[in-house]
Amino acid sequence: MQPHQRAYLEAVASQNDVDLSEAMRIVLDDSAERYGVYDMLKESLQIPRGARVPRVVVDFSHHKGPR
Repeated sequence: MQPHQRAYLEAVASQNDVDLSEAMRIVLDDSAERYGVYDMLKESLQIPRGARVPRVVVDFSHHKGPR
């Protein structure tokens, strides 16, 4: 796990008063719901709806792409 990924999970954990593994589940659940696959995952993830997950902007400007 990259340092910025860990920092993001720690922020989610802090906002929701949970440990890092539960924070990872919250982030996965939030992503699943946002991208329309929530129904497929909600049974296995069992995340309380309404858990707060901060929005993040991913910067791909450092990625050069295929050459």
